[in-house]
Amino acid sequence: SLSMVKSLSEALRLSSECRVVTTGAPPYLILHTNKAWSVLTGYKFTEVANRSNRFLQGPCTERDVVAKLHKSIETGKPISVKMINYNKAGQPFHNSLQIYPLKDIHGRVSHFCGILRGEPVRHGEVPPLHLPVGWPKLVKLDDTMALEQS
Repeated sequence: SLSMVKSLSEALRLSSECRVVTTGAPPYLILHTNKAWSVLTGYKFTEVANRSNRFLQGPCTERDVVAKLHKSIETGKPISVKMINYNKAGQPFHNSLQIYPLKDIHGRVSHFCGILRGEPVRHGEVPPLHLPVGWPKLVKLDDTMALEQS
């Protein structure tokens, strides 16, 4: 089960949960990710530092869910949503996302902590992204997918 995170120190603590910490104000730039987040998304922290999480969205990401997420974040309230996101290889996944506002000693939102749980989409349910030429391609290995090594 996912735990509720109330402070920055809790958010940064070692965890097997996929975690991302952002600034508390728009455009909500990434300040921290953990290893589990990198495994799920395929991105290293150095590739995403100081970027917003929007790069995980794609054509099948539910816009109404994104709007609900933004409204909750703007009001500094915690939220749980499930949405389609895409990993670095362009493969879609169901993202069960919980976002918690982290407050400073004055009670103001200083950061947000996102806890993600990724679940694979059923084959053919959501098409993968068509990535630009030069991006690594996915190849089938037995019943698993892997990035093609160039």
